[in-house]
Amino acid sequence: MVMKNSVDQLINDKKPICQRCKKEIKYPGYVIVGCDIITNSKRIAQIYTCPEQAFNFNQKIVMHDYCWMRTLREHGTELYDLDKLAEEHLKKEGDKDGV
Repeated sequence: MVMKNSVDQLINDKKPICQRCKKEIKYPGYVIVGCDIITNSKRIAQIYTCPEQAFNFNQKIVMHDYCWMRTLREHGTELYDLDKLAEEHLKKEGDKDGV
């Protein structure tokens, strides 16, 4: 039995589903999250010990962009507050116009 990874499913399926909220992704902007394995060895090491392990590490997560931001916040990742930045930008633009 050949299993398809999430990117294969996304390409072949007509309705991608967010793996976080389980809702259909209806607009063209979304996130695909995967992994990169970093080795500390100067020599190329065999990373995967079997095809199934390679398959598992090759899996991706498909999410709405806002679901990805929520996931990052839940894991303590520092993010910019874009609403606050837009407010500061508008204030600066207003100060320039008043001078």
